[in-house]
Amino acid sequence: MTNTQRRQIVDEAKSRGYQGSYVDLFRQAALNVDDVVQASTQEGIDGLRPAHQAGNTDASMAFTDVPPNTPFNTVGMKAPIDIKKYDKQGHLVKSYESVPPGIQSLNTGPSHGTVVETPARMQEGGEIDESLDAATLERYLADTRGQTPQFWKATADTLAFHESGPHQRMDPKAVQTGGGPGRGLLQFEPEAFNTAKVRYKQIAELRGLQPDPEIMKATSADQLSADQQYALFYSDMIQGKVKLSDYAQGKLPLVDLWLQGHKKVEAHGDRESFEESRQAAKKELKNYGLRLGGVRYNNSRYKR
Repeated sequence: MTNTQRRQIVDEAKSRGYQGSYVDLFRQAALNVDDVVQASTQEGIDGLRPAHQAGNTDASMAFTDVPPNTPFNTVGMKAPIDIKKYDKQGHLVKSYESVPPGIQSLNTGPSHGTVVETPARMQEGGEIDESLDAATLERYLADTRGQTPQFWKATADTLAFHESGPHQRMDPKAVQTGGGPGRGLLQFEPEAFNTAKVRYKQIAELRGLQPDPEIMKATSADQLSADQQYALFYSDMIQGKVKLSDYAQGKLPLVDLWLQGHKKVEAHGDRESFEESRQAAKKELKNYGLRLGGVRYNNSRYKR
């Protein structure tokens, strides 16, 4: 990819209000950014089909500003591909892995975003070198604690909405108001951040995956992307004391999940401030292409 092509992708993303790291956007899809081709008008129609027809099944392509619920397909492909959609904040919206050729329609989920098509990570005779990411942990939570991956992402989004505060809302580089030690979307303080890293590494090893080297090298949450911070948040909750299945079943309110599972110490006024944020989130989260946590979503609609 030329410098001109890279600049086109960056300019396009900026014009759409994307606030995350451009390298992270593609790294989250297990890509080398230099291998990604930005779709032109005709390429946006054809996708990877011409490349596959020409025998290049290692090609990748990024489609920017894809409207909500736009269907994609693998008709005419010659090998399985992975399809992932990210919203403007760099959060994973939808993920399909190892989609075989000939699939007529795959819904890419709500909100505008960037769709990335890549060669399937698992090829015949090959091995997967995969690091533990937020999407994998969301699926793990759905499988082991209940609900759907989208339910758990909505939970993290709502807690991040509260923790990041009104003046730096949903900013991965948020700094605690007043100069305190909290950093990032979920305001990890140094000790809690280190604990979350240890738990993240343990879960990765238990599941036979590699810990993300960027997470392991980071000394503060604001050095990481939103998805990397969410991976730490999920890992900390999974190995914490709160019973996540109670929350998934509606037996534990979202405020108590936050207090017991993340904040871990309740102070006077915490519940009131959280409720204020929750009410604001009902109206504002949709502006970020996100959903409110602590509510039930239809499993089939948000299935990954």
